[in-house]
Amino acid sequence: MRIPKPERLSDHLEVMATAAENVAGFVRGMTREQFVADPRTQQAVTFNFLVLGEAAAFLSASFGAFVAKHPEVDWTGMKETRHALAHGYFQIDYDAIWTSATTQLPDLLKRMPDIQRDAIALQRGSGPGL
Repeated sequence: MRIPKPERLSDHLEVMATAAENVAGFVRGMTREQFVADPRTQQAVTFNFLVLGEAAAFLSASFGAFVAKHPEVDWTGMKETRHALAHGYFQIDYDAIWTSATTQLPDLLKRMPDIQRDAIALQRGSGPGL
């Protein structure tokens, strides 16, 4: 098994933060009804949820101890959402995507700076273990 480089932790957290910021920007100022009627925004948001889930899956598999130290993040939920979106082509529930984008994602965005600081501290040898 290949051991990931420690900097990959910060890289993937940055990818997650960017994807979450993208989603927040895409839905900013929209109502649920506007979102459900806008396939372009649906696709953009869905893609970024796929990115979030892929990064969460990588981090869970490669940096399990770090992930375990951050139970405030729904790592498993992000992985499961990614799987459902990637494999449920005709069954995507855009109401559920809207709810995640407008209720769960803002919380993740608030927490990301602290999580990213923890990762940097870990990489410098002064944070919680991997």
